[in-house]
This record gives sequence, structure tokens and C-alpha cells, in this order.
Amino acid sequence: MSENSDSGLGSLGASLQLGRADMYLRRGDFDNAKSYYEEVIKSDPSNAKAYLGLLMVDVGVTQPEALAEDIEELKSNEYYTKLVECGGKDLIPSAEAMRAAAATAANDAALEEKYNSAVRIMNRARYAQDYATAASIFITIKNYKNSADLYSECNEKATEADRFATYKEAKMKIGSDSEEVLISAIQQLESIAGWSDADNLKSQASERLREIRAKRAEEENLVLKQKRKEKRAVAITIPLVLVVIAGIILCIVYVVPSLKYKKAVGLKDDAKYMEAADAFRNLGDYKDSVNMVDACKYKEAERLLEAGQYQDAIDLFYSIGGYGDAAIQAINCEKSIAKQDALLRAQSQINRLSGSAVGDSIELGDYEWTVLAIEDGKALVLADSVVDIKPYNDEFGSVTWEECSLRKWLNGEFYSSFNKEIKDRIQQTELTNPDNATYSTNGGANTTDFVFIFSNTDVGEYLGNGNAKTSDMWWWMRTPGQYDSYASRVSSEGKIYLDGDYVSALCGVRPAMWISIE
Repeated sequence: MSENSDSGLGSLGASLQLGRADMYLRRGDFDNAKSYYEEVIKSDPSNAKAYLGLLMVDVGVTQPEALAEDIEELKSNEYYTKLVECGGKDLIPSAEAMRAAAATAANDAALEEKYNSAVRIMNRARYAQDYATAASIFITIKNYKNSADLYSECNEKATEADRFATYKEAKMKIGSDSEEVLISAIQQLESIAGWSDADNLKSQASERLREIRAKRAEEENLVLKQKRKEKRAVAITIPLVLVVIAGIILCIVYVVPSLKYKKAVGLKDDAKYMEAADAFRNLGDYKDSVNMVDACKYKEAERLLEAGQYQDAIDLFYSIGGYGDAAIQAINCEKSIAKQDALLRAQSQINRLSGSAVGDSIELGDYEWTVLAIEDGKALVLADSVVDIKPYNDEFGSVTWEECSLRKWLNGEFYSSFNKEIKDRIQQTELTNPDNATYSTNGGANTTDFVFIFSNTDVGEYLGNGNAKTSDMWWWMRTPGQYDSYASRVSSEGKIYLDGDYVSALCGVRPAMWISIE
């Protein structure tokens, strides 16, 4: 024994000696641990916990779980024999139980990860495909939580979003002068009959189609009348008149439309797209005039898009939704507007940072944060509630904050979810990772992080044990727990628990970060 004399040990009670031995064992100080366990045996020869400690010292491990896989090899060990004789065999968890617990934890973690992923997709969905993606995940875990209900809800919202997209596209087509486009709009509105004012829009489209067809029929009737008149003239006039009439007809039917067509093409080449569209529309079905109307509108929509006039471009793209990729372009424009809105929202959040004070609640990204401290133009902010439920580390075993998967997620996927303007404000912070004050478990090396979770020291300094703001969930601290395969936590009532839980268990995550407010 390197730190205590025999007389010192003898003066301690067996219980205190056992506690001191356990402390040295957790630290990996096997020599001192063995000395104290032996002293316990001297005063209490049937103490199973002391024999378990001597067995762990002899094998060279600090946790009883580490003995589980080698039970057969341990049966020849004298300390294991004594342990069994004293009725302490159950102090060593079975390998089957450890594997079952790990498998259950891994399966639960996988289910929870799928569930949370589907919920995030569902909450941010705007289009039918997004809801369908979330539904495809929920159906694979339909017996987990309320996944079956959310699957049904996603399908309903996907149907609703699909109807809305069909409705919106059809509505844009109603202004078209093309019979083909109007027929397409009517068919789309029939597919969502009874939804919103689809029936009324169908009536409008049908009426416009009738008007266009009536106008076309009238024009055709005029042409027929003209032809009959010409035939009668041919029957009673001299051959010279026939030649004159033929020339006039040739001019009306071929020369004039040809000149008008060339003029419309010229307008299009001069980038006067809407004037060109009107000119082509007036030519009716001459050559490819109907298609050229939509082509000109498409070019004008592209011009508006390049000029940043997204809404005007969207309206024009939707008005020719049946032409080329116009409908897709309209959707891309809407996404550009959404991106622009996100940038403005981030800028608004940044602008509000400059006037922040301790205790203020501010919005950053998709989350609410509380300002806990302000130093040198920077504010320490803590998420008001749990942002996700995750394991401290994906695999069970010895791990520190420096190496855990939760740190990688916070400084990777979570950090990247912020807009660039906000990310530029988040400061790298040098963290001291203290040992567990109660169990002396090693906290690991210092780290530098953009986003982190509190240590128990941080909670005590900024929130106070028992007064930590929280939601209805427990949340992780980066301080290790009772063992180096445990991490400490804060309860839903805000109390610090330094004994902790398995690092592979699921628990809430409340990020913190230092952010520039200047």
C-alpha cells in the first residue's frame, strides 16, 4: 500500500475501507485498491464485494461489466471461487444480459433516430413528395410511438399538397389561349372535383374554351363564306377575274400571315417576348404559332427569373405549366423565394443580437435560446428546450466528451443547419472538461468546439443545481458519470445527477454556444 499505513487502514471501518478501495479501483490505482480490499477481508472474510474488487484488480479492469465475457476463464481464479462461496456471483452481470441490454439500447436508438428524422421531414414539408418521404419512414416503424398515426397524417397531407399543386397549376393555365392547355386544366380540375373552388375554376376554364372555340368557328365560317363567294364570282366572271381573286386569296392566306409570322419572330429575337407572344397569338394556328406563344412566355419568365423578379416569373411559368419544364421552373422559383426568406429571417435574428441582455430569449435558426452571460462582445446562449434525443455515444464503452458521437453531431450536422450568416457569428470555444467530482472519473482532454453541452460546473455557475431551466426531459452533460462508460445528466426538475447513465442510452440534448453580438 503506497499511500496509507497498515495502522491507518485498521482504524477505518469495513464500509469506509470498501468505499476507499472502490475509489482507487475506479482510478485504476490497483495497488492501493488491493490493499484496502485485503483489509476488508481481514475484518469481514465473507464480504463478496471485497472479493469482487480483488478479482477485478487481479484481472486488471475497473468495471464489473468487463468481466462478463470471460466468466469461464475466471472460474479457476481463487477470488472468483471465494466470490461464489460468499453468494456474490450475481455481482457480475452476465454476458447475455449485457448483450441484450446493448442490443435493446441500439434498437431503441435506431427507432428513435428514424422517428425523429421522419418528424423533422414532416414538420418542414411543403410538397407532396416531402410528406411521402416522411410517410415511407413512419411505415417502417409503425408500431413505435405514434408512427402509425403520423403515417396516416403524412398521407393525408401529401394528398392535400398534391391537390394544391394540381389546383395551382390548373389555375395558371386558365389564362391561356391554347385549347390544348385549357383542356389540360379542365382535366386537372376534374381530378380534384369538390376541392376548394376547383369546380368554379373548371367552369371558368370550360367557358373560356367555349369562347375560343366559338371564335375559331366564327373565323372558319367567315373563311367558308368567303370561299363560297369566290366560287360564285368564278362562275360568272372572266378568267382574268379568276386570276385576280386567286392572287388576293394567296395574299390573304399565305403572304400576309407569312409577313406577320416573320414580324413576330423578329420581336422574339429582339427579346420583346410578350409583344411577340401577342403577335403569334393573333396568327391563330398558322404554322407553329400556338406553340410559339408559350415559347415566348417561357423566355420572358426566364428573363424575370434572372432579374430576381421571382413572383412574376412564377406566375408566368405556371400560366404555361404544360410547356416544357415550366412547372418545374415555377417550383424552383418558389424555392428561391424560400431561400431568400430564410436569409432575411437569419439577418433579422442577427440584427436583434446587438441589443441582447442577460436573461433575454432570442431566436437563432429554428430554436429559442436564453442569454446566460455577455463577455467581450459575445453572448453565451443555451437552448430553451431539448432540440433532439440522442445517445451520448453511438456505442457502449469507455468514452470522453472529446471522442463521443454527440460532440461530432453538434459540431457537424447541427452546426451546419444554421444559415451562413449565423454560423459566421458562432465562436469557437476552448472547453475544460472536468473530472467527475464525486467519482473521480476522468473528464478527458480539453476541446475546442463551436457547439457544446454544459458540464456540471457550467450548470452550477449559470443555472444552479435544482434551478436549471428545462423541458419535460432529462438532458446530457459532458461531465463523465460514475464509470467512464457513463455520462452525467440533468433531470427534468433541473437537478444534477453525477452518477449518470450508459453513454449509449437515449437522453435529451440542450446545446450551448458563444455567439458574437457586435
